[in-house]
Amino acid sequence: MRIAFFLSGPEYGGGLNQFNGFLDAIKNLSLTDHEIVFITDKTSYKILLEKKNIKCLLFKKNFFTKILFFLCGIKDINKFYIFNLLNPFEKFINNNKIDLLVFSAPSYYSIYCENVKFVINIWNTELKKLKIFSELSGKNFIYQDRVISSSVLNAYKIIVLTKKNKDDLIKYYNCPAEKVVVQNLMPNLPNIYNQLKNKINFSEIYKKLDLNKDIKWFFYPAQFWSHKNHIYLIDALKILKDKNVNNIGFLFSGKDHGNLEHVKKAINLNSLNKNIKILGFLDEQKIISIYKFCSGVVTPTYVGRSSLPLLETIFFNKRIIYGQDILDDELKRYVEEVDLNNANDLSLKLNSCDSTNVKYEANSYDQLCSKNDFLNTYKNIINEFRFIRRK
Repeated sequence: MRIAFFLSGPEYGGGLNQFNGFLDAIKNLSLTDHEIVFITDKTSYKILLEKKNIKCLLFKKNFFTKILFFLCGIKDINKFYIFNLLNPFEKFINNNKIDLLVFSAPSYYSIYCENVKFVINIWNTELKKLKIFSELSGKNFIYQDRVISSSVLNAYKIIVLTKKNKDDLIKYYNCPAEKVVVQNLMPNLPNIYNQLKNKINFSEIYKKLDLNKDIKWFFYPAQFWSHKNHIYLIDALKILKDKNVNNIGFLFSGKDHGNLEHVKKAINLNSLNKNIKILGFLDEQKIISIYKFCSGVVTPTYVGRSSLPLLETIFFNKRIIYGQDILDDELKRYVEEVDLNNANDLSLKLNSCDSTNVKYEANSYDQLCSKNDFLNTYKNIINEFRFIRRK
């Protein structure tokens, strides 16, 4: 059989981190009697793969393919026999003789795979509860909801991060339980750190950030979406300031998605510029240095049953404060939960912080992000598919 891994997603931040982590793990997948190929729709990803000596097929998008996708989305399109239209993505998959297609991330192309056997990774399964946020409503909601709905209907398997994600699909999308497989993310930052830890002085990189040494800095690596809830952190800091507690601060990093100006205005309005630093987009070495030397990590997001920052924080053995009842139950033991409706709860926990490190159970990160478990997940799916296909 010919197995194809379709690699796509954002070309920056967590999306790129997830891409590299997935690739680092999956390139070691060894299958008997199977050929593995990689496909992407991004030239930048193709270049990255070729630098790693990994051959990759490029699905090229152009104006004509967009028209065909639009026509394929029209109901009863099969009536238009005169045009002899064929879904361009499906045609590409068939021309390359792919038996099973695996999407490494949620992908709109999955909608055009009614006649393609595919597996897909789905991350944000709680969408229907969170339409209050602009980025999770309107066209954005329709887009993500359609990917999930069509995958529930057509996918051979759906891979989710946690058991709670699986429960979401069953509850909100009536997905058959046997279709869903649980497999956590594979962060790439630990790989980079292990490669560089004996070559790079991360302490010097941290010092160059020129942060006030009298402040205990907490890190929030998150892009500026409204659901990332930066305002909650500002509210907590304001409470501390009113109590004359001025030795707590936040480091924000990430790409703006329309909420950065709102966050800046709130910082200025509450005169918190000395205690909040917006660092913009950071390279991996700076992110690692912050993880290593910060006082802890805060993650007040409303979305994510698991997350890269959570897993990265565990790897770097740092304390992490997370929103209450957001994470999967099995991950809650790694965090200190706070009530996202009560900023005073966070202010109290920040003020009581007296240690930069925590002691997780031995091999916690290795158990959560085991490459062997990751590879076995895909081996089992592929072998099961081959067995059923023979019948």
